[in-house]
Amino acid sequence: MAGADLTAVRAALHEHYTGKTPVDIFFTADKNVSPILASMEARADTGEGFGRILVTPIIYGTGTSVGQDLTKVQAKAASATVGASSLYTRWEQAAVTVSGTAQWAREAMDAAIGKSSGETFKVMTTEMDNKIIAMRNNWARYAVGDGTGKLSKTITAATSSSITVGTDVINRFHRGMDITAAPPGASPYGLTTCYVDTSGNQRHLGVLGTDPNTGLVYLDGDPTVNSGSELPWATGVEGTGAVIFDYNDRAAGAMTAVLPQGLQGWLPGATVVDSAPWNQVTRNGISELAGLTCDCSSLEPEDAFLKTLKMLKQQAGVKATCLFCSDNDYTAFVAGKDKSKIVEIALGQYNIGFKGMTVNSLAGEVPVISDSMLPDGEFYAGPWDNEKWAPRLVYVGDLVQIDNKDGLDFRLVAGTAAYQMQLYSRGNIAFPAPGKFIRGFGLSIT
Repeated sequence: MAGADLTAVRAALHEHYTGKTPVDIFFTADKNVSPILASMEARADTGEGFGRILVTPIIYGTGTSVGQDLTKVQAKAASATVGASSLYTRWEQAAVTVSGTAQWAREAMDAAIGKSSGETFKVMTTEMDNKIIAMRNNWARYAVGDGTGKLSKTITAATSSSITVGTDVINRFHRGMDITAAPPGASPYGLTTCYVDTSGNQRHLGVLGTDPNTGLVYLDGDPTVNSGSELPWATGVEGTGAVIFDYNDRAAGAMTAVLPQGLQGWLPGATVVDSAPWNQVTRNGISELAGLTCDCSSLEPEDAFLKTLKMLKQQAGVKATCLFCSDNDYTAFVAGKDKSKIVEIALGQYNIGFKGMTVNSLAGEVPVISDSMLPDGEFYAGPWDNEKWAPRLVYVGDLVQIDNKDGLDFRLVAGTAAYQMQLYSRGNIAFPAPGKFIRGFGLSIT
């Protein structure tokens, strides 16, 4: 009787998902790849931290142990101060895990197994590949975040069945997602614990759909309820309305960076005052360790880009190879420009192509690329193609792994007629040289 050889199927799955295949899927599966994520090289962890800590040497400058007086130069070089050496210390990041679950109905598995090993392999890999793509899409959002998983810094309106967020972040919401909220705290936003229900449990609501034109997020519950312990999700301008999170990513307690640390964490803002060392390094007020920032308040996109690129050239002494901004800011930038000047730039280890336009700065022509995960008003520039300085995605083991250390590749879900396979990606985004990059903020569109 024809049918699948499950031993052969398991062997094929192991071969398919070990090594290069998950990286291929992660970066090249479809056209929705974030340009920022695509620019990051994926590197396996060196193993120094035994899968818990990721170690990245800091590259912040050339050191200050130079000058006319040899005695003073030698004393500086021998000191333990910042700037005594160009490679003095290292970042020590916690590796974090992003999990995904592939699931198949019993009927689908029976039908596939009854046909052939090839058909079974196809049914399983289709679901697993889609879960890897879903995990990749989350990583694209994490790549521009601060490690806390915020979907929106605020909501501007709420009804008994919806909330309103900015149209620049509405693409982060989708049907089937559960969202949770926290009252705004001091900067950074949302330091306080999440809203709770009448039983004191973390409150979360399901997303039924969205309206990209207005920023409306339709919900399966009432965010305005004010009864007992069930507090309403407050609305208002940025910083005063409820902060929205993916429920799958947000614990109920005070906000912490438990997700991959993206650009907002590595290049946080104009004044860096960390309550604790960032990845074991104190960087308060040190732009070489926290990146450069440029206040672009009241500036149109092109003027903001020129100002920021000039600051990067003057302060860091580097020429940006690319500038990333939001879709809306990019649209405003190219309005009125000669569309024949659109260029294509290849990013990352797979040379994925993206179209953009150049801005003619003092540091030369710099391509401007839109990234759909960036919110309006903030953008990033730097030498993204520099292997030493650019941010990278560091992973433990394989980029995406099957959680089968117990010998079970897939298992029957208790109480159901379905099978599951657990997938996970473990690692973080490492940034050897934040000081070679710059963040523009406060940009406005008229």
